[in-house]
Amino acid sequence: MSIKILFQPKLKFKCLKECASKCCGSRVELFDFEIERIKNLGFDNFFEEKKGKYYLKQPCIFLKNNLCLLHKEYGFEYKPEICKRYPFYFYKDDNIIVDISWACPGVGVENRESKTAGEELKGLLPFLNLSYNVPKVKKAKIKLQKYGKSDIYEEIFKRIPNFPLIFIYYEIKRMCENPLDLPFSSECNIISYYESQTKERGKYIFKFSDNFTELWVKGIMALIHMISGMHAISINRKSIIEKDVRKAIMILDFLFKNVKGFAESTSGLIMELGKNKNGFSY
Repeated sequence: MSIKILFQPKLKFKCLKECASKCCGSRVELFDFEIERIKNLGFDNFFEEKKGKYYLKQPCIFLKNNLCLLHKEYGFEYKPEICKRYPFYFYKDDNIIVDISWACPGVGVENRESKTAGEELKGLLPFLNLSYNVPKVKKAKIKLQKYGKSDIYEEIFKRIPNFPLIFIYYEIKRMCENPLDLPFSSECNIISYYESQTKERGKYIFKFSDNFTELWVKGIMALIHMISGMHAISINRKSIIEKDVRKAIMILDFLFKNVKGFAESTSGLIMELGKNKNGFSY
């Protein structure tokens, strides 16, 4: 089975060890053979059962000084499969589909130590077992939802539980400021990477039609403009810089990957937003 990569292979990636507590604080499902393999190393009481499934206990006992003890002391192959894969996500269709989550702060980081995401994936593949826990893609059922231009962002933000975006949006509206009026202070290279990846996700993960994919991409780009503008205004900045855009992309990818039902409940709204927007200049 061949592999279809949704992100730009030249996209930079650097594992930022100082933020390990974020990715290592996520819920990690364990499988029987992984539990036995770790037990054979002499560890016990590191997992718990919930509704017939097994998960690493949190905080993870293997996280020591922002490094994985299993990886450091025994080798990469001893890490749980989900930990090995992050920040990559895998799906099954006619091919294996590989996506990458910008919720990981190391995605898009460019410095002398950075690899490309394509190089990182190539090094990981020999250690991964993709015969299990790889979801099959399903064609999304989409119905465009009619809302006025003035409140469509509000309708999207209201569908995000336990997240402050809606309250920031209300406060900025109270201040009579429009984040979409803020200019971009310089070229934001990561936007083109994310725009391309969003298009590929629409086609291969959600299986949107070409028309719906185009609306989806325009809607996502409009959301990025809105959220990055909100971030800039919240810290009293008069223009949008790449840091604001990076924050917006991280938020959206976190919501799509981690908040159950977010994609399904907002896709129609995002496409409706795409009908009213022609993207934005950067």
